[in-house]
Amino acid sequence: MVISRDGAVRQFAIEGHPSSATLYLHGATSVAGLLEAMRECDALPQSVWLLRVAPSTTCRLDAGTRTVLAHALQRWRESRSGATHVPPDLRGPSLSTRVARWRLAAATALRDRFVVGA
Repeated sequence: MVISRDGAVRQFAIEGHPSSATLYLHGATSVAGLLEAMRECDALPQSVWLLRVAPSTTCRLDAGTRTVLAHALQRWRESRSGATHVPPDLRGPSLSTRVARWRLAAATALRDRFVVGA
């Protein structure tokens, strides 16, 4: 839990530097809290091209929130031509599912291309 200067309890904190920033997530972060955090990340100076996500030891994200995080970070990367770093335990099943589907499609295409009589 983080308490802001105005006394509000927040589920995140952002540490910024000239070219990078770190988004710290705390506790059971909700989708609303995550969207608020990403709005603040969007407001970072344009010189910030790298955004790291660092969960606290008490950070808990359900599958839906991890999916929102993955999409929000993708949008952030694309809008800045930047990069993000997310620890493996926060990567949602949506990322691994997409990779698995891509690998299956590629393997099927290769099989179909090289199987004699297909």
